[in-house]
Amino acid sequence: MNCLVVVSQPWTVESGFITPTFKVKRNRIEEAYGAQYERWERAGQTVVWA
Repeated sequence: MNCLVVVSQPWTVESGFITPTFKVKRNRIEEAYGAQYERWERAGQTVVWA
């Protein structure tokens, strides 16, 4: 991916995006945002606000 995506949803233990030891749950990120990856990259922006 050639951009940085800033999302408004907090990545917390409660939301399921990180573990209690603050490790990122990549599979959860794929589930939540995977369908948007190509669109974000095609946008041609360095920073994408989602």
